[in-house]
Amino acid sequence: IKFAELIKHVIRSTDIAGRMGGDEFIAFCQNVPNESIIEDKTIYLNKKIVEAAKQYMGEDMNIPLGVSIGAVFAPYEGTDFHILYQKADKALYKVKQNGKHGYAVYSEHSASDEITTKHKMSDIHKILGERNEAQGAYFVELEHFKTIYRLAVRLVSNYQKEIHFINVTLESNNESDIEDFRNVLSKTLRKSDCITQNGKNQFFILLIETKTEGSDMVKQRIINNMKEFANLSKCKLDFQFETIHALIQ
Repeated sequence: IKFAELIKHVIRSTDIAGRMGGDEFIAFCQNVPNESIIEDKTIYLNKKIVEAAKQYMGEDMNIPLGVSIGAVFAPYEGTDFHILYQKADKALYKVKQNGKHGYAVYSEHSASDEITTKHKMSDIHKILGERNEAQGAYFVELEHFKTIYRLAVRLVSNYQKEIHFINVTLESNNESDIEDFRNVLSKTLRKSDCITQNGKNQFFILLIETKTEGSDMVKQRIINNMKEFANLSKCKLDFQFETIHALIQ
């Protein structure tokens, strides 16, 4: 409902807009002579839909909401509604294939796989970056961790960066213990460090730009922070530390 209101706000009373179903809307706007108008509307809608969501769900809302627009100019690309709709839909599909939250204009004079999508740099950073960046270490799924690990190996190979790998196993299968330990890791480690969970009670950690002698300090900080949780104070850790450089060798 709020998004429908936003669409009404960016078009004139002489224009026509409607909902095609689900989260897809359509608009017919007269006397739109160039792409810059479409670009301005795209930027406005992307900004306002996030602001509206935060009003309803709070500032910590991190749903990746955004608006993608596929457009076509009439009568240059035709005057039949169904033909124009299909062409605009092709442009929209191309936006979604290229990161979403932008716009594309269909042109008969270019191949469908060459439809140009445009994003301002600020929008690109918004698409790629974290939403509502959290405090503490960067916690990712195992598949994403694998990619980050491979990049870390390349950094070490080419730039001799100080990057270290930690394998930590919490000797407990209690869900509450594991959740509390996740929080301990996030709180203890820096925002530049990366964590993932492998299985139920095993965690992998990448320490970026940490000296080898700092491993004992990291381990001790983790143990100290565990003491804040009565249930964790009795749990043991299996703690293994290696430099990525040594692993490569």
